[in-house]
Amino acid sequence: MLTTLNGAAVFYGALVGIALGLAGMGSVFAVPLLVYGLGLGPHAAVCVSMVAVVVIALVVLTQKSRIKLIDFHVGSAIAAGGALGAPLGVWISKQLPPKLLLLSFAVFATAIGIRMLFTGKASEISSDARTVIPPQPRPQAFPRRLAVMALVGLIAGVLSGLFGVGSGSFIIPALLFFAGVDMHRAVATSLAVIAVISLVAATGHVIAGQRPSLVLSGLFAVGGVVGVEVGSRVGGRLDSSKLQRMFGVTVVAMAIVVGLRNFYAR
Repeated sequence: MLTTLNGAAVFYGALVGIALGLAGMGSVFAVPLLVYGLGLGPHAAVCVSMVAVVVIALVVLTQKSRIKLIDFHVGSAIAAGGALGAPLGVWISKQLPPKLLLLSFAVFATAIGIRMLFTGKASEISSDARTVIPPQPRPQAFPRRLAVMALVGLIAGVLSGLFGVGSGSFIIPALLFFAGVDMHRAVATSLAVIAVISLVAATGHVIAGQRPSLVLSGLFAVGGVVGVEVGSRVGGRLDSSKLQRMFGVTVVAMAIVVGLRNFYAR
């Protein structure tokens, strides 16, 4: 039976997915929606967000034969770094009380929103060639390139474990700029890496004691998958730069609300 809470989980998951499909940025909305919309604790919300990101990344990855585009050498280096960074992010998250975790999240979200405002580029889990203008890559020696990618993965893993975000906005530009891969391979590789990092992060939170509802997590993820498809179809007809600026304003506004609520909370 679909209860009001379960229906809300699908709805909020769909909102996150639509944001991902429209502007390439959506996982940053997951934690606030889970906390203030579904009443989860911040740490549980991060865990549920990671579960949803895993499902969405895998579903999107299997579309349009993207699996064949994965750069396994570079992707493995990022995933290895992310697998090390995600538990560190989980550990840091566990050390922070809920109020401080949400305040830290607000600061992080503000930075993401400002970046979206000034760049007008999309580069998160559902990004494709029409939404990102690739920078000119810097040729790197192969060992150095793998080392840089491992560092990128480490940072992405920490952010994922700490804040429950996919970190595609960090991974894709790094793949374009440092690894020199084309846009389609960058998106496919980032999706695979995000799935691995998010799975490690979610597992870390479970090991750390989080026991989120599997039904709630699954419904939130299903809503996200449906939302990505809807957002992608609609987003293809809209100006991506304007969407980015609009979502940048939305993310900054959301971050301010979350920050103020927790700053003045007793």
